[in-house]
Amino acid sequence: MTPTFGTMAVQATDHWAPWGHMGWAGSWFMWIFWLALLLFVIFAIRWFSTNRNPGVGGSPDAESVLKRRHAAGEIDEQTFKRMRDELRK
Repeated sequence: MTPTFGTMAVQATDHWAPWGHMGWAGSWFMWIFWLALLLFVIFAIRWFSTNRNPGVGGSPDAESVLKRRHAAGEIDEQTFKRMRDELRK
């Protein structure tokens, strides 16, 4: 019996069935793509959240900088108290 065109097409592509239409590497590339996209989204969210608010995420506030300067001897007691009171207003 001579196979028809439709049967030949099914027979010719039937050996790729376990991996889909992209071949054996297609599924790996798909996983890598989605993983890279997920990592990019996480990175973008973290970058925007830390760079938009400079006072959040590790930057010292003004009073702690003032305390450090007073402890290092850069400013005297009177200046420290005056600047601290100005900050607390």
